[in-house]
Amino acid sequence: MLPPLSDLLPFFRYLPPLYTISTHLFLSSWCEYPLVNVKYLSVPFLPLLLHHLVNPLTPFFSLLLNLILPLTCCYLHYQTNILGKKPVIKCIPPSPSNPYYLVTGGNSGIGLQTCHLLLTAGHNVICLSRSKDRGLAALKTLNLSTSSNTVGNYLVESCDLSSFTSVKACVSNLKKYDITCLILNAGCMMPTQKIVSNNLDCMMSSNYYGHYLLTRLLLSR
Repeated sequence: MLPPLSDLLPFFRYLPPLYTISTHLFLSSWCEYPLVNVKYLSVPFLPLLLHHLVNPLTPFFSLLLNLILPLTCCYLHYQTNILGKKPVIKCIPPSPSNPYYLVTGGNSGIGLQTCHLLLTAGHNVICLSRSKDRGLAALKTLNLSTSSNTVGNYLVESCDLSSFTSVKACVSNLKKYDITCLILNAGCMMPTQKIVSNNLDCMMSSNYYGHYLLTRLLLSR
């Protein structure tokens, strides 16, 4: 004979922390660097649901949060790790000729991953970076297989977007390249104001004015 449900309530009260930890682990396994293997996880859906239903003091939104979020995490884990459907949609078509994609700030973060996706899709890429050496070093970390015919070519050009002189010199060096697309990714966040050589704020000059000048000069070639 099963014990009364009221006798099981103390046990149910210990489940939300375990449930929260399981949710965190599912989220971690959905990311690129999983913390644990999914086969070692045990998420107590039914006991937690019973706990919420029999405890009138539990808010309704807590029930939704503790059920919908973990279920969503489980679904995403199944889609990404079991079925192999990654969240990034690689819909970049192969390059039919020799145009270049220009990516500002392509030496780190989103810009570097953009360069990686473009190169592996067969496109040629121009990476703009404040330091040419840092840009080359970053692209070399992508471990691209140069023996494959599907990998595009890349070059790194030095360009300080906060300096109009540097932007003009960069555009002058790019005249011989057929640039078909601009990806204006570079940006910075500065806690204090810094005035650069053109008497403008460094952050505004790097994030906005430099990109505007770069685009106008490339369009007017």
